[in-house]
Amino acid sequence: MSPRAAWRLEATGFGPVYDYVAGKADWLAADLPFEGTAQLAGMFTRRGVATTGERAPVAEALRLLAAQGFGPVLVLNQAGVVMGAA
Repeated sequence: MSPRAAWRLEATGFGPVYDYVAGKADWLAADLPFEGTAQLAGMFTRRGVATTGERAPVAEALRLLAAQGFGPVLVLNQAGVVMGAA
C-alpha cells in the first residue's frame, strides 16, 4: 500500500515523495523524527546494553554491571547470539 499512497500524494501535487520500504514501525523504532505529540517507548529506553562472552569470568560481568548502572548483562556466544543474562 505504501507505493500506492506515494503515487497518490505525487498525483495531487505533493513532492518529492519517497517510499520508505521498511515502513513506519521501522522508522519510529530508529527514533527518527515524526510529526505529532506521541511519546513512544523508544524515547524512554536505553540503547546500550552491557554484553560479555560465554567464557568471561563472573567478576567481568559484575564489573560491566557496575559500570553500566543497570542490568542485566547479556551473555553472547561467539556468533553474537544471546545465550542468557547475568
